[in-house]
Parts: sequence; C-alpha cells; structure tokens
Amino acid sequence: MIFQMMWNFAANLAIPFFAVNMLQRLGLSLFWVIGLSVISQIFNILFLRVWGPFADRFGSKVVLSMGISLYLIVFLGWIFTTLPERYFLTIPLLVILHIFAGIATAAVSFTIGTLNLKLSPEGQATPYLASAALAGNIGAGLGPIVGGTLATFFANRQLTFVTRWFDQGSSIELTTISIGSFDFLFMITFILGLATLSMLAIVREEGEVSREIVLDTLKSPIRELSQQVTSVPSMDFLRDIPLGNLKRLPVPGLDVALGVTAYQIADTAKTIASANLRVRRVRQSLERSFRNSFSNLWGIGKRTGDNIEITANIVRGALHATSENYERPEQRVSSVVSGILQAAQKEKVNFDETLKGIGQGIIHGAVETNMDIDQIMRNVSKTIREIAIENDVPENIAVSRFTEELLDAAQGYGQEFYENMRDIIQRNIDF
Repeated sequence: MIFQMMWNFAANLAIPFFAVNMLQRLGLSLFWVIGLSVISQIFNILFLRVWGPFADRFGSKVVLSMGISLYLIVFLGWIFTTLPERYFLTIPLLVILHIFAGIATAAVSFTIGTLNLKLSPEGQATPYLASAALAGNIGAGLGPIVGGTLATFFANRQLTFVTRWFDQGSSIELTTISIGSFDFLFMITFILGLATLSMLAIVREEGEVSREIVLDTLKSPIRELSQQVTSVPSMDFLRDIPLGNLKRLPVPGLDVALGVTAYQIADTAKTIASANLRVRRVRQSLERSFRNSFSNLWGIGKRTGDNIEITANIVRGALHATSENYERPEQRVSSVVSGILQAAQKEKVNFDETLKGIGQGIIHGAVETNMDIDQIMRNVSKTIREIAIENDVPENIAVSRFTEELLDAAQGYGQEFYENMRDIIQRNIDF
C-alpha cells in the first residue's frame, strides 16, 4: 500500500502536466496533443495482449516492475524535448515517448489491481482492498497539487549545460542539456520513481520470477531493421552494433525499451512460418522461409556473437505458428527443427550455436504455447542425429550439447520444471 501511494504520487507529479508542457512551452496545437494521446492509447491496447499473458506466466510483480522502469525512461526523455527550446527532433521524440508511455501504462494499470487481489489477507480482503484504494488515491490526489506548486516555483528558473570551443579568439557554443520550467518536474519525478521502484522489491508475490527471465522472453536482436538500410552505405554501421553493449548502458528502463521494441522479431518469425505452413511441405517451406528471412540476422550474429539468441527466437516464433495451425503441433516440431538446421547449415552458422539456440527456443516456445515437451523430445532427438551426420559431427556429442542447453534453459522455470525436464530427456533420448 505504501508503494502504491508513493508511485501514484510520483507519477502524478508529472503526467498531468504533459499536455500543459506541449501546449504552453512547446507551442503545439491541440490537434497534436490529442493525436499523440491517441497514439499512446493505441499502443496501450496493443500491448495488453503482450503483458497479460506475461503476467499469467511470470507474475504481476515483475511485469509491474518493467512497466514502471519504462515509465522512468519516458519521464527522463521529456527533458530532451527542448534544447532549450523546441527543435527538429522534438516531434519524433514526443511520438516515441507517447508510444512507450502507452506500453508502460498497459503494464502498470492492470498489474497493480491484480497484485492487490493476490496480496489481500484471507478473510480481510474487503478492508484491505479499500485501504489500498485509499492509499493509491491519496498519492494520486497529492501528486498534481505538489506538482503544480513545483511547476510554479520552477517556471522562471533554468539550468543549462553548455559546451564551448575556443579557437584563436573565436568560440563555438553548444547547448548540451537545458533543464527549465516543467523539466525540473520531470527530473524530480524520475528520481522519486527510482526510489519507489526499489520499494517494490519488498513486495512478495507467490510464483514470481526474476526480471531477467521476462526480459529474455521479450528481447531478441533488433537486426531485421538492417535489411531496410543496408543498401545505404552510410547506414551499414547499424549492422555491427552489438545489442549486448546497448543493454549494459546504465539507464533505468532502457533494457525494457529495447525489449519491447525487439519483441517483434518473434512475431516476424511466427508470421513467416504461418504463411508457409499452410501452403507447402513443412520442412522445405520452413528451410526456405528461415533462410531468406533471417540470413541477414545470422550473418550479423556471426559478427556479434548473438546467433544463439537469434536462433532461439526463430524457434520460439515457429513453435507459436505451429501451435496455431495444427491440432497436434508436437508432431511438427521435428520438421521445424530440421528446417532451421538445414537453413542454418546453408548459411554456414556454427553448428554448436544452432543446437544451443534450438534447445533454448524449444523450452521457451513449448512453455509459452503449452505444448507437451515429452512428445516433442520423442522425435527431435532423431532429427538432431540425422543433421549431425550430415555435418560430420558425432551423433552423441550433438545430442549431448542439445540436451545441455535444454536443461540450462529449463532452470529458468524453477527446480520442479528442471527435474521434470531431466526425466523427459532420460525417457526419450538415447545417448
């Protein structure tokens, strides 16, 4: 309840003043303000279908944490909409911020209510829920009042960081960061939000998982974008940026922002597989689809070391497509694996990395689609052996590496799931 009150207070210090800032300081018309709000609402609705299943599988607390983290980067981003006045990047940045705000709102709005229901004491749910609602409303009510007072105080104040270059009597001055008026409000909200987010660690939800597991489900290399820009010589550098380095930047919420953006790669794989599974033989169509669509990704992966993650997300997307197009999708997984192995082989992707990626993708995809992993393992090991022979790799070594990755991925779903996976491997895979 304390967390709920503090978060509502911190958020409402700034959120009610987004529109005021756009109208007064940025000089935007009401048309732009309403249009940006509509964009935010559209992405709110779209991402409810993403966050809802995530909350069911991984718990509401971790989804709430990621939503708040994404909101923090939105608050911080508002500071850069002026430099110190409106400039050419203001509108694009506002569009991005409203998209992320809609995605964050989708994560926060329903998870707080769900957590209240989960944490209500047995036999005392009614007074607990009433108290939680009261605490949240107190924070939401105080936020705009304090925010308005602070906005008035900082209205005629400004903090500017300037970079100057002096050269033989001449100088060049460049404004690096300018914080003024409502920017102070957004900065204070960002700091309070960080403090409030740390309070969420105290909350305990039954069945909660680590943030990294959810991020691993969200994230996948944002490399398909390079297919649209590789024809422009000056844009080739985009293909060589290691995504791992971006994720290590110490900016709260950046990992979630990258994750929700990159999540679309799994949907891309799913769409490609769905279209081909209906009209062609499974193995041939999958091989052609994956090779044509992801050859560039595999090429980037060979330079950045991300091929395991790329392959895992391709498998995950293919399993989603298979589960939606067949009554017994488990029987088709061996064909999916065969097609991916064949395509990766022709693209000269490292065989060990492909096996590891397939192992991770099968675990994550099977869990997300509720497939029977026991049935999957009955056929996949045979396919692994056949492709290993074609690659001059000893069968037992290939199967061992594959099963090691299966067990490694299974650890992320708890000890019980891990032990069950070990039993399935022992029953279905002959070493």
